Amino acid sequence: MRVKQAFRFEIDPNRAQRVALAKHVGAARFAYNWGLSRCREALAQGHPLPTAVQLHKEWNRWKREHAPWWREVSKCAPQEALRDLEKAFRTWRAGRAGRPRFKRKKSLEDNKARLTGTIRVFPRHVQLPHLGKVRTKERTDRLLTLLTAQKARILSATIAREADRWFVSLTCVVERPDPPPRQGKPVGVDLGLQAFLVLSDGTRVDAPQPLRRALGPFPAAAGVQVLLGGGPADCGAAGFPLDPAVLGVRVGGAAASAVLPGLSVRGVRADAGPGPECGAESGALRAGRPERPYREFPGK
Repeated sequence: MRVKQAFRFEIDPNRAQRVALAKHVGAARFAYNWGLSRCREALAQGHPLPTAVQLHKEWNRWKREHAPWWREVSKCAPQEALRDLEKAFRTWRAGRAGRPRFKRKKSLEDNKARLTGTIRVFPRHVQLPHLGKVRTKERTDRLLTLLTAQKARILSATIAREADRWFVSLTCVVERPDPPPRQGKPVGVDLGLQAFLVLSDGTRVDAPQPLRRALGPFPAAAGVQVLLGGGPADCGAAGFPLDPAVLGVRVGGAAASAVLPGLSVRGVRADAGPGPECGAESGALRAGRPERPYREFPGK
């Protein structure tokens, strides 16, 4: 099975390559706006929209006189921009998108350019048309392995600028194994309130309830309170109370340490009295807010 997949890498161009990348992005944006103005003139005069091929032929005649910088960029940048313009008008007429607008330099989505032609991938470099080998900030081993095994083929490369960082996205056709055929009849799934899952054939699935399984055979106790801090030696010290009703923990004694690893039990008081870990000092602990809910720190 062949699918289209993009591999995106952040590149680390030098100063000259940064200038060349900016020129390609600017040329693509300029050609797109130039073609859009021609299309709007055709719509205003009642003529049919020109195709990307017609716009590209007119662009080749126009650029020699009005765009002397066209030799500094690859011909793919304006050509692919005109193809994007044709696609934008097609989706607009189909009602799937709004009317094409002019691109702006300050817009993040408009700082892109697509290149085609000879594109090669190396372990830490990507070779682009008219730009040469550009270093990447991450290794390209995953894509290089597919290319070496002839399981992928590069279609195009899209360069994009985000803030002061440059990225390249390589669109490839990748060979993937066919998914196994599905077995059995399809069923519908509904998330209900009384039942966790209800299938279309009437089967009900209860919620997993991982907390109840984790508690296991530990007995439940009412009014249990577990405090953060040290061990039984400082049970009388104040700590930060954690309400078991909020946590969903309703265990007493040493069982709380097993359910909450990382929390040491400093004082547990149920209806019958203080827990076994504490002495007479823990009599001040009650269900609810303790008398001293916060630690006292000496002043400077």
